[in-house]
Amino acid sequence: MLRHYECPSSCQSHCCSKGQIHMFEDELKVLSSLDHARAGNIIADINSPSLYLMQAPCSFLNDIGRCHVYERRPTVCGMYPFKVNTSGTTVGLQPCPVGFLIIRDFASWIIDTISTSDISPGERSGLIEEWQRNVESYELELLEFHSKPVLLEMQIPYEDLEMLSMFLASRNIGK
Repeated sequence: MLRHYECPSSCQSHCCSKGQIHMFEDELKVLSSLDHARAGNIIADINSPSLYLMQAPCSFLNDIGRCHVYERRPTVCGMYPFKVNTSGTTVGLQPCPVGFLIIRDFASWIIDTISTSDISPGERSGLIEEWQRNVESYELELLEFHSKPVLLEMQIPYEDLEMLSMFLASRNIGK
């Protein structure tokens, strides 16, 4: 789904070097079979019995900070910069460099969609201004992405995931 977006070569692997990496048992088995020594620091997550946890930095980063097992990485790594929230009502979109590109492009797509909709000019103007403010606030988050301990992520309610999916599919046409 995210084929249009790739981490830039300047990426500092913040997602792999700063956070916790959760995985399922079958993913742990795959990583263990690929490199048993590197998988040695993956432990059972005491808060989620069906998950395993690798504390950051990920032991599968190579010497230049890139994923050594990229093609076989855990699901959570493949979903990043998207993150399922424990609220049970939203999906978060992290404001890392790729996440910001998605946020910016999604906002532009929404603004274009709103601009051609048949809602009142006042409502249209208000929605467009709101999306422009959202992009500006996430751009500020991006500027401090590598230094802030807590990030403001875009919350995408489950009921809006179809719209996000339509946007992402439109980005992959002809790719």
